[in-house]
Amino acid sequence: AKFPHGFYSSVSFTYQDSEFVDFTSEGVDYSGKKIPNIPDVMFATNIGYRNEILGDIALNPVYLGKRYFNYANTGEAEGFWVLNATYRKMFGQVELFVTARNIFDKKAVAKGSVYYGIESLYPYPGFNVLAGVNITF
Repeated sequence: AKFPHGFYSSVSFTYQDSEFVDFTSEGVDYSGKKIPNIPDVMFATNIGYRNEILGDIALNPVYLGKRYFNYANTGEAEGFWVLNATYRKMFGQVELFVTARNIFDKKAVAKGSVYYGIESLYPYPGFNVLAGVNITF
């Protein structure tokens, strides 16, 4: 949505009831269990300000919901929020940008697995910055 004076916003929401309907592995029936590593809810919003002289700055809060790490749904991670921000500036056909992700350096599990009693967890990326140039021609 565009608002007066250069402000804008967008929102996205996804709900996924992802579960096995008829699934057996190694003789175990996992029907009705959640599919591993698929969050139940994902939410993001983008709130920004765009000005021809100053450029474009936006904040992007993101929520990744609860998810399970194995077929039996015994390993799980709770949902979490991260905050990202982006600054962009156009110079003719050249755009310079800087994006900061996970600004508050949230420690969370991005995905994982639990098989045969061995748990493997993979962290969500910590605070990071990406800068670059886009050229349109």
